[in-house]
Amino acid sequence: MRALLKATSFLNIIPMGKRLEGYSSEELSPSMAWFPVVGLIPGALMLAIASFSPYLLPPSAAAFLALLAGVAITGGLHLDGLADWADGLAGKSKEDILRIMKDARLGAFGASAIALLLIGKYAAVLPIITSRRGLMALLLAPVIARWTLTLLATTSPYPRAEGGTGKAFVGQGQPKFLITATAFMALVILMTAPLPGAAYAIIAAGTAWLIRHHSIRRAGGITGDILGATCEIVELAVLVTASISAR
Repeated sequence: MRALLKATSFLNIIPMGKRLEGYSSEELSPSMAWFPVVGLIPGALMLAIASFSPYLLPPSAAAFLALLAGVAITGGLHLDGLADWADGLAGKSKEDILRIMKDARLGAFGASAIALLLIGKYAAVLPIITSRRGLMALLLAPVIARWTLTLLATTSPYPRAEGGTGKAFVGQGQPKFLITATAFMALVILMTAPLPGAAYAIIAAGTAWLIRHHSIRRAGGITGDILGATCEIVELAVLVTASISAR
């Protein structure tokens, strides 16, 4: 239960005791087993808004509110990682990439990545809400995306010698963390949308693995920023997939 509270506190703005800096890597790493469960919080919030707000609002406004809720509940944590990762793409060497990603300033690549990703999510969510088909993707996208964080953290090296947010997870995971996270994700999929959910999970795993391959080749491993970027990109991939069937 403590691991679940830590995961909830870290991935969302909901206060559940000490923040990340209050724990050691050994204390925090088990929380990654619960990442998919924590994904139920933004997922359920977005699903609720998408399901009921169209009775009061046009689909476009409902799509906007659903995405706004998803960003707000996470405090933009993963969007920040996406921006840093995108800025790092301009780096010419491993050292250059890691230095750029660590820079708190927002560059042109980062700003563009955030804008394009949010536009892409909106474009995917709107037809889902309009047609009322594939709504469960709004619940499953955050769950599956957070499972990919556990997948990458338990199978990837950390590239920096010094500490960082990602070092508490990347390279610290044990196989049982990934097994537990996979079981939670599979249970949610089976209880909501088995066939589409399985397809979403396969697409998510492939997307995450491509990011992993690129990051290890260019940056030497996976950082906290890359985990955040992975979460956002995987969510987008799942929502786009769902929007295709919603046409």
